[in-house]
Amino acid sequence: MEKIIYYPIFNWRKKSKELKQQIETQLYKELVFTNNIDEANAILVGWWDGFMLDTIKKHMHLKKIFVGINCGTLWFLLNNIKNIWELPKFMEELDISEEWGIKTTVETLDNKKIVKYAFNDIVIWGNILDYFQIKIDGNSIQEDIQGTWLLITTPIGSTAYWLKMWGPMLPLSGKLWGIMWIWTRPFNYKVLEPEKIRIKIDGRSPIISGIDGYGGKIEDIKALELDICRETVRIGFLKDQQFDTKRVMMASKIIG
Repeated sequence: MEKIIYYPIFNWRKKSKELKQQIETQLYKELVFTNNIDEANAILVGWWDGFMLDTIKKHMHLKKIFVGINCGTLWFLLNNIKNIWELPKFMEELDISEEWGIKTTVETLDNKKIVKYAFNDIVIWGNILDYFQIKIDGNSIQEDIQGTWLLITTPIGSTAYWLKMWGPMLPLSGKLWGIMWIWTRPFNYKVLEPEKIRIKIDGRSPIISGIDGYGGKIEDIKALELDICRETVRIGFLKDQQFDTKRVMMASKIIG
């Protein structure tokens, strides 16, 4: 069996710091931890989903397995561990989900190019009292539309806002994207395989993009280019908290 060697990354807030202290004082003899990230085969993340996503993006090039512990209220990507002794010691104790992100190059009105990675979703919006024109250009999708919101989702994100807007839940096993236009004409949504797509946006008022939430906000944008992220990430879940099961439970709550 392959023993897990953890590199711990915890948030500075109280609950996360307390958990880190518990692990350091009680588990360092039982589990293998290292302060050298190159020696680790797993990164242990303690806080909430947004912090987990930020940590994944920062360290995904290292090709480690990410194991999260919930210290907040949302724990979609994390393990809800009530007792720190539940932390797995061996890789065989984990159910590992391999995920692809969307490489997003955002162009702003002042001609800057900003590259970010989305593992959840991308939202483009403007003044709710206005509308903007958008041109979507890819091999399998070409659309000229107008409206107020555009939503692009990965399979992970398809159980969040996408599902609330009555989009279908996308299977984890398939590398699929969903593109949905909200309050628009004449286009609603499309599910497609990842490809290079250019999105050009024109509007009378400022247009904003949010990549994996408000923390990924970029203002005054004029275009985006989407491409498949060539690096996958692996997220580890306890066997009784399998990712697909959690997605179905969340979807059931959303759609009733």
